[in-house]
Amino acid sequence: MKSLSTTLMLSCVLVLTGCNSASEPTGQVVATVDGKEITSTQLDAEMGPLRAGSTEEQQQMRRAALQQIINRYLLADAAEKQDLANTPTGAIAKQKAEQIAYVTLLQRSLGRNVPVISADEVQQFILDNPDLFGSRKIFLVEQIGIGSPSPNIIKELEPLTTIEQVQAVLAKYNLPTRTSMGVIDALAMEPGAVRQIAALKQNEIFVLPKEGDFTVNQIRETRIEPVTGETAAKIASDLLQTARTNQQVYSRLSEILRDGMKTVRYNKALDLAPRKGETQQSLGPAPATAAN
Repeated sequence: MKSLSTTLMLSCVLVLTGCNSASEPTGQVVATVDGKEITSTQLDAEMGPLRAGSTEEQQQMRRAALQQIINRYLLADAAEKQDLANTPTGAIAKQKAEQIAYVTLLQRSLGRNVPVISADEVQQFILDNPDLFGSRKIFLVEQIGIGSPSPNIIKELEPLTTIEQVQAVLAKYNLPTRTSMGVIDALAMEPGAVRQIAALKQNEIFVLPKEGDFTVNQIRETRIEPVTGETAAKIASDLLQTARTNQQVYSRLSEILRDGMKTVRYNKALDLAPRKGETQQSLGPAPATAAN
């Protein structure tokens, strides 16, 4: 039988524990949601590489990132209380989310330990791409957003060379033909694409992807705004390092998929196996190198 003093001590511990769980977060805990802790490490991960110019702007970004985490906690808790993860649809969604998270972690892991770009490589890249640096080009373009047109429309658009011709084809299919003005910085494009655009004849059009859709563009003016010195070296180094990292990650993921496909077995009755000549991998085209 417990003594009175022991009972009192246990009661005090319970009271203190309860009070402590409701207390304001301190140390590495930046907030709590119904008692669940959110740490500074979680917040840093949420922020990723995002940085602001001033301390106040950085704090605003951190507050916004923290609110995103809090929102996820609250909404996920609401779903959990409804036991949604244990429904057939919920179980599939949970599995997919976990797989996507693992793929992201794998990509980050494969992107580590990429050989650092040398100063000689940086200087050679700057010399090989004057349209990006010493003669950096800014294109003022007239453009039409064409969305994701059908194969038939794409085939009709391929031989066209002017905005007016494109408008005529789009009008035939009752698609928007309104033009707008835009600015394209050569530094935001692949070097090979910049060289192709710079070599176009006057008023000749070109197509660029834009947020999942496409735009037809016609250059109206080209300005030269050079980038030189340390700024050029920093930009060139970043472009080369990103390209090298993308190539390394793509190569390793392709190997994993190729080896893994050897273990895949299909239900022959459903005829879902890739046909001869069809790709068995879905990584898409290889990323362009910085030199292309």
